[in-house]
Amino acid sequence: MNLRKNFALACTLLLALMVALPAVADYKITRSDTAVVGDKAQDPVEQVIYLSDHGMLIKTSEDTAILYNAKEDEIYFLLTGNKQYMKMDWAKVAAQKEAYSKLIDSMTFTFKDTKRKEKVGEWNTNVWEMIVEGSFGKSEMKFYECPDLKTSPAIEKATDKFTAMNPFSKPEMVTEMKKMKGFPVKTVITQETPGGSSEVTQLVTKIEEKDLKPDMFELHKKFKEIDFDYVKFNKIQAAANKK
Repeated sequence: MNLRKNFALACTLLLALMVALPAVADYKITRSDTAVVGDKAQDPVEQVIYLSDHGMLIKTSEDTAILYNAKEDEIYFLLTGNKQYMKMDWAKVAAQKEAYSKLIDSMTFTFKDTKRKEKVGEWNTNVWEMIVEGSFGKSEMKFYECPDLKTSPAIEKATDKFTAMNPFSKPEMVTEMKKMKGFPVKTVITQETPGGSSEVTQLVTKIEEKDLKPDMFELHKKFKEIDFDYVKFNKIQAAANKK
């Protein structure tokens, strides 16, 4: 078991899904993700996030996407190239949390407003910092929050649902992070573990108002369900991003 990869994946997934803007409009958010693992820089990956009161659709690659349907209150992992989908299996999530229970128990964290202000693109931001330490090593996360882009209570349920997916999250961590009321237009995650080091930067490059139809957040009728396997989903996603 590669704890560095598993922990980094969990943190990255959680932060990738922590998107919330005012419910007065629908949005298309374009974001560039870059990563350095050890001393090797990986190719940038562009993700497009569609956000509406009807749900969230995150296109993680040409062949994969993550869908939250607000009406059903369900999360689906889409293999669009294969016309297949996986429905979130909460029993497997619970089993994974149990498997990592000792690691989770070892975790301590601090979360604070650094009082620093930085310009990110066109946005003025406040810089927040979280440091997590445990038997896995150390993780430092910096959030560049734009206070003018407020989070919406309308999709808090979705955010909580996504947070529950993260096997490394603690309830008190989620509570602390809710102090950050604006939208993070940039996030930097630095990992130092026995398996090595890594740094992931997630940068929003564009936010556009859109008129998104409800059926955009529904499962395509031609898609077939397969067993939930996030490792398989991640491998297909990684392969598609290398094309």
